[in-house]
Amino acid sequence: MQNYELNEAQLTEIFEEQIAANFRLAVVETSPTLAMVAAQPGAGKTRTVEDAREAHNGAVAIVGDNFRRFHPSYETLMENGPLHMPEATAQASGRWVEMSLNWLRRKHRSLVIETTMRHPQANEYTLTQFRDSGYRTEVTIVATPPQLSLMGTLIRYVGQVESQGEGRWVGAAAHDEAVEQLPRTLADQISKGNIDHVTVIDRAGETLYDTDVNAANRSAATSPALQAIRQGQRFDAIPPDQQQQWADDCSHIEQFLHEHPGQTKLRDVYAGVAASAH
Repeated sequence: MQNYELNEAQLTEIFEEQIAANFRLAVVETSPTLAMVAAQPGAGKTRTVEDAREAHNGAVAIVGDNFRRFHPSYETLMENGPLHMPEATAQASGRWVEMSLNWLRRKHRSLVIETTMRHPQANEYTLTQFRDSGYRTEVTIVATPPQLSLMGTLIRYVGQVESQGEGRWVGAAAHDEAVEQLPRTLADQISKGNIDHVTVIDRAGETLYDTDVNAANRSAATSPALQAIRQGQRFDAIPPDQQQQWADDCSHIEQFLHEHPGQTKLRDVYAGVAASAH
């Protein structure tokens, strides 16, 4: 594949002229907040990111996917190979996320970021960088049954194949690793004093746990937070609308597999996630 990586001069020019210009409207605060929204792929973090942004007086939402359009080859990629666009723009969008975090931290602007918490060292680095700069750090966990989130990645893949002829596959291993790692990362960062407030919500947005965290209650805060995550991840407790969506998604995938018998990888993953729901 063609090399779409940009050099540092190109990255900096685009960031300063096109991306940072959008941040200058953000409100400067004497006590800024870093709000981190965490969940595995397919869990539905987008709405929670927007809620957090509004809760913090229009804080800047840093979502790497939103930076891809600034790549000089974006329109060409979307026209000729949309499914290859994420890989082609990954280097640039990742670097622009780093630049954005540094810019906002220096300017003391509140911000919201997404994470799977699959890479604990990266999360710790971000949290400590902002806390050391005077930020309040808040983490919201979107506790979603793994069956629903993995199904979400499969449905997205099927939709891409149906509309574009091919799809961007998200491996079940990366999804499952995020499910397993998230509570460990959360507990570790609470114990290290890197989180000032933790909230756990379910997929529907209902609050399962919410508390400030300080030196006196770090140990006491961890256990109920992890219990709330387990509660939100229970597939047998999903509400009727999610049950109906699950049934619709199963029917959709089964029909797709009937029409595309060569999709063996999808068939295997779907069989596993469907079986785990019983």
